[in-house]
Amino acid sequence: MDVPRRPAESASHTRRSVSVLGKGSQRRSVPLPRPLVVVLKRYLTDVRPLLPASGFLFPTLRRGGSRMGRDASVSTHLLRSGVDVVVVRDLMGDASVVTTSIYLQLLREDMRDGVDRAFG
Repeated sequence: MDVPRRPAESASHTRRSVSVLGKGSQRRSVPLPRPLVVVLKRYLTDVRPLLPASGFLFPTLRRGGSRMGRDASVSTHLLRSGVDVVVVRDLMGDASVVTTSIYLQLLREDMRDGVDRAFG
């Protein structure tokens, strides 16, 4: 899921979503958490007008890390938060839940590390 640079009109704080261009150049709507909507509204009102016109929501944001690394971070965070793996698959634009389930391995490692810390 490629989120850092999106066309400015892709954000909808009334629907609490942002339109993203993901894998395979497929556009889809991704829900925004309530706290992020508050920040996004303020950004659009106070900050975005001061930045160069570009048609992007975050025109000066530079990409950091690999796309795969960002996807892994987002997927793992969602799964750790209890989001169903099928929902994560849809949000990330994975073709198969098998692809998304790779991130479940990271949760198993977290569980082992937690047990080791508690009893080791």
